[in-house]
Amino acid sequence: MKRNNQFIFLLLHVALLLLLQSCTKERQVEEHEYAKIEVVYKNFDQAPDIELELDNGPIGSLNAGQSKTELMIRTGETNRLSIKRLSTGALLLDTVFQPQQQNKFTVWITDLLKIAAFYTQPVISPDSTKLRVLNNTIVQGAGRKVNFKFFRQLNRTLTGFEELAGYELRNVEYGKLSELITLPKVMMPAGQPQTQTSGIYIKTYDAQTGQLLIDLKTGTTNATYGRVLPATSTGSLNSILGKFFIVNVISQETGGSVSYVAPMSVYSM
Repeated sequence: MKRNNQFIFLLLHVALLLLLQSCTKERQVEEHEYAKIEVVYKNFDQAPDIELELDNGPIGSLNAGQSKTELMIRTGETNRLSIKRLSTGALLLDTVFQPQQQNKFTVWITDLLKIAAFYTQPVISPDSTKLRVLNNTIVQGAGRKVNFKFFRQLNRTLTGFEELAGYELRNVEYGKLSELITLPKVMMPAGQPQTQTSGIYIKTYDAQTGQLLIDLKTGTTNATYGRVLPATSTGSLNSILGKFFIVNVISQETGGSVSYVAPMSVYSM
């Protein structure tokens, strides 16, 4: 009898160990079984309401400035996130991804600039400014593929400009955003107020021929024409340095082969 009891006790002990081991494995599986999906909708002018779909199943809608979090089971397969216009169901964006435990997507959609994209905030040095330029250059009725060159003002009367050598955006398609460009802090030249950075301006050239398409207007009454960044006193440098801007370059038709950059919209991101 005593031997039987010992045998039964041994069996129960082994069964308990197996049960505990099984529960531990189940808990480990559960910890990695779900993925968190977060969609952040960047606040911007004329951003439409959107609907979110995960593998063609709706998971909610967002207004600009809102976010949505969803949990999903990780199956080891890829998944598709789709962004649609809420009012019409038209597809605006989609992406296929391999789910990790944490998955974050920032969405940037604006009807104003006709942009729909997944957005990543760039890393910016506190002594520089990053830009992306939207090419809406139309000359003689046609959109052009262009190169953008940057210039600094040489005086406060805006009668002279100097090219920033080495700072150029090339082969930007019409209606498209350029690659990122980093502009340094540029101070006024000698003889001008040294407590002020130079304003940064832009000219547009045909990407194939190099022909100047959009020039600057000189003189203080035309200060906003072609201006990317304003001249800034040292006490206000934090308004431009360490920042990321989208610049919408729109040409102003003059009827000739060379037009002027219209007063532009510069958006802080």
